[in-house]
Amino acid sequence: MSNKQNFTLEVEERDKSIKASSLRKKGLLPGVVYGHDFKALSIAAPYLNFIKLYEAAGENNLIDLSIKGKGKFKVLVREIARHPLTDKIIHFDLYKVKMTEKLETTIALKFIGESPAVVEAGGVLVKNLDEIEVKCLPSDLVSEIEVDLSSLKKFGDVIKVSDLKIPNNIEVLNDPQLIVATVVEPREEEVEIGAKIEEKVEEVEVEKKGKEAKEEVEEEKE
Repeated sequence: MSNKQNFTLEVEERDKSIKASSLRKKGLLPGVVYGHDFKALSIAAPYLNFIKLYEAAGENNLIDLSIKGKGKFKVLVREIARHPLTDKIIHFDLYKVKMTEKLETTIALKFIGESPAVVEAGGVLVKNLDEIEVKCLPSDLVSEIEVDLSSLKKFGDVIKVSDLKIPNNIEVLNDPQLIVATVVEPREEEVEIGAKIEEKVEEVEVEKKGKEAKEEVEEEKE
């Protein structure tokens, strides 16, 4: 689990008479903030500032939001919208949290280590989850949960949700028996294809070496 960092974002209330496209041309990103005892407010943030923040904080790190003329609040990135063609972020939603009330969210899984069944036996790693659903106080959130793959020593070994090391103050909402990752035997077709590729490489190498030897003999004759 990663150490907590402090994240801050300064925004200003958005003038609704200005189109979102015009804001983007000025290097601003339109967004909205909503939450407990807080009327939804349209905001705008410097594009590059938000992108850097989002890349570092993701969606489950608390952010200190400062709204010009409105005060400071604790928020989470709830959702982002991307352009369908460029994948560029074009809008963001922030959720104002209540620090004394538990919330439901997700925490990303970070896979670490290597599986002996993959490295030594050529197995195929199958990941069934890349995040888990949790419930906790905002202050107890962590950015990620580590999953150690070194426990997958042979084909058929599994890591379940119940095997994950979760802080006591975080409640996991997923089924404890749900499989996070496992290792399976490679399919016969994949093995055959791999063998054929190796065989072809050998043929090419043999042919190449034979050609080189023939050329050397010809040179000696000359």
